[in-house]
Amino acid sequence: MKLAALVLCVCVLCGCSAETEPVDRAMDLRNALLSCRECTFSSVISADYGERIDTFQLDCSTNAEGIMTFTVTDPETIRGIGGIFSEEGGSICFDDKVLAFPMLANDQLIPVSTPWIFLNALKSGYINGCSREGEGICIYLDDCFENAFLRVEVITDSENTPIHTDIYWNQKRILSADIRNFNLL
Repeated sequence: MKLAALVLCVCVLCGCSAETEPVDRAMDLRNALLSCRECTFSSVISADYGERIDTFQLDCSTNAEGIMTFTVTDPETIRGIGGIFSEEGGSICFDDKVLAFPMLANDQLIPVSTPWIFLNALKSGYINGCSREGEGICIYLDDCFENAFLRVEVITDSENTPIHTDIYWNQKRILSADIRNFNLL
């Protein structure tokens, strides 16, 4: 009987040292985002509104207050245009002019909002679930925007670094992004 109890204790203790659960990894990522002073990354965004798919590439930087600055790096025709996103909305800067814009156009999320929505959901969205995805995890986040349901899925690599996100608006995936060079400072 004592031997059985000892074996059971060893099994339980060995189980505690097993691989970190996906939800723990999701919380570790959230805590790292909330405690950093800056987050930088590039994103290759695809916007699918049904008629065609548009692709953009942005370099992004977000400060501890949640204000994101971005610069368009592709397509060539709008390279160099920059802007700012925050809870209040966004603005684009070009030719020394600032153009304020809403996060919605024609009742759709605008493509350049993708990086901000991705980070905002990681920081404050409801973690509805997590699963293993190769060496990384997939985090399922529920949020809302403009009183509509928003689902954000974030895939990480083996180092718990985000590498891809899909954003579902009104139960349809319309925005996705490959995340590159993700750094927390």
